[in-house]
Parts: sequence; C-alpha cells; structure tokens
Amino acid sequence: MKTRMMKRIPALLLTLVLLAVSLPTRAESRGSTKLNTYYSLALGYLRKEDYGQAMEYLEAALSLCTEETDADMYADLHLKKGCIFTIRKEYEEAVKELDETIRVRPDLPEAYLVKVQVYSETNNLAETIV
Repeated sequence: MKTRMMKRIPALLLTLVLLAVSLPTRAESRGSTKLNTYYSLALGYLRKEDYGQAMEYLEAALSLCTEETDADMYADLHLKKGCIFTIRKEYEEAVKELDETIRVRPDLPEAYLVKVQVYSETNNLAETIV
C-alpha cells in the first residue's frame, strides 16, 4: 500500500525535471531571441502549473529550434513536453517525446527517469529493462 509521500514522489520528480533542467538562454540573433522568449514563457507557465499554455510555448519554441541548430535546447523542449504529457496521463505521446529526447541526448538521465515513471504508471515495467 502506498503512503501519501510515495504517491507524491512521481509528481515531485516531474516537477523537478520540468523546472530544474533549464537551459541558459542565448540571445544571438532575432530568431534565437524569439526562441528564448518562448522558452522563458514556457518555464513561467510550468512554474504556475498551467500546462496548456506551457505546451503552446514549447511547441512555438520547437518551431524555431532544430536538432542541427541547438541540440541541447531541442532535447530539453522535447523532455519538457514529455513531462507535461506524463502529468496529463497521455502516456503514448509522452513516450514519443522522451524517445526523441533520448535519441538526441542519450546522456540525459532525466529523460530515462520520466520514461520509467511512465512505464510504472502504466504497469508496463518490463519496458524499463530494454
């Protein structure tokens, strides 16, 4: 039987990933300034737990960011989308975003942690072994 604290651990983990893994913004050109603005706005909405607005700004940021232009930012944006989908219990979409994060940044442990969380919540722990 889970205690209240054990039930809160997944939410705390997701919050930690959403807020603690933030990239420093770099304003180098007009496009990157807009990207940084969208990223900052997304983080602000994440702090307020307004996931709908945060998702809109993450998607806007992804429309300006590619793996080729900034792999770290690209991976972070997908990681944050994966976390939001996990919070919303949209697990299939979460796994897609997390897989993209891992493809680009296989060294990012937060993506694996959230993915294990998804598999735990869907009682599909066999997938965590892969």
